[in-house]
Amino acid sequence: MTKSIIHIGYHKTATTFFQKNVYPRVKNANYIDRYRARNAICAPYAFDFKKNEAQQILGLSSAGPVIICEEELSGNIHTGGARSFLSKAYADRLKETFGDAYIVIFIRNQREIIRSAYVEYIKDGGTFSLKRYINCKNSVRRVCFSLQHFEFIKLIDYYANLFGKNNVKVYLFEELVNDMESFLARFVDDVSLCLNIKDVALNSENVSLKKNTLNLLKFSNIFTSRYLLHKYYVAHVSPLHRMLASPFLIRLTEKCSNKKLKVGHLFDKELRYVSDFYREGNRILASKYKLPLEEYNYPL
Repeated sequence: MTKSIIHIGYHKTATTFFQKNVYPRVKNANYIDRYRARNAICAPYAFDFKKNEAQQILGLSSAGPVIICEEELSGNIHTGGARSFLSKAYADRLKETFGDAYIVIFIRNQREIIRSAYVEYIKDGGTFSLKRYINCKNSVRRVCFSLQHFEFIKLIDYYANLFGKNNVKVYLFEELVNDMESFLARFVDDVSLCLNIKDVALNSENVSLKKNTLNLLKFSNIFTSRYLLHKYYVAHVSPLHRMLASPFLIRLTEKCSNKKLKVGHLFDKELRYVSDFYREGNRILASKYKLPLEEYNYPL
């Protein structure tokens, strides 16, 4: 292996699995902790970023090939990567810092990734309904969730222009979860990793919530200000919030509920609109990068 690997996400596509179970076990590259990667690339203010400082934080001068895996590099899901400004800026910083590298990008059916993003929003303290969450109005003074963030073709093409199309490796989240062992064997070969797949724990790191649990958390969130910009709350009552959102009560609610969160149920009227929004970009993506999107019911 001669090239470093930069795994940029997207969010909700098993990056936690790779951060914990895969990359730390690679023998022919040095895995850089995600927080060091974030400090090097994401943290500096726009006019304060310096290539040599980023390289020093990442230890690039003497480490040989390295691996960084940080989903925030694709842009934050709740702010749409600040209308994609940050997504683009991080790509430019990575090119300046690394020069040459493999870019690993995992994507997921947009209906599912939006559903998962909304669940994450509720876990983080959100209170908006799904309809209000996905229809948030972005402006020059306000950034929030945007459907444009998951127009995958735009960011993928941008990385291809920076690093070369052959260095951009695009994978489907659905192929990974469908057969982890077979997928990892192909992935390891694609990017020339020295890894014994038998050493990898093939388990999901993030488990989604059932509908009743989600409703409980959303209710509890009106009693905490938390750090989200886009929410409302009645009062910041930490003891009450901690009680309602306690692991014990969540486990109890999960156990008593057999009703899982389903995309079709949550989206209702919005489902067709969301699908229509992504069809054209997905058709270009499938053709240009030879991806089996139709097999996994992506909007086409």
